Amino acid sequence: MKLLKKITLGLLVAVSSVGISSVANAAEGVIDEDGRVVFTPAGAIDNVSAKIAEAVQAIQEGSHMSSEIADIIRDASKLNKEINANDLVDRHRQKANKHLKKARKAAKKGNLAEAKKHLDVAAPAFVALKGYL
Repeated sequence: MKLLKKITLGLLVAVSSVGISSVANAAEGVIDEDGRVVFTPAGAIDNVSAKIAEAVQAIQEGSHMSSEIADIIRDASKLNKEINANDLVDRHRQKANKHLKKARKAAKKGNLAEAKKHLDVAAPAFVALKGYL
């Protein structure tokens, strides 16, 4: 009987934690049948733009290390992969992504002025993607 109670309690905790994490992720996007969070193209563009703005602000504050800024830019690059609408959007996304790559490379080297320059070019390029949707 004690064993049955332990098993039941363990299953209850496991099932409830899966249910809670799904609800928490649903606020960020739509969950598909594989359990992966999927963003709309416009939502993904907004997420990338927010990360770029966060990186620019971190550079302007000057209190962050260059490796931390490179990590923020890497997060923007990862979110960038979620933008998938059509071939035209993808072509322009790739062009804008080149500036993210250059900004991250510059930030890794500690050249934050060059990183900011590339981020200043990438930010409007990602915002312009909404016009191609």
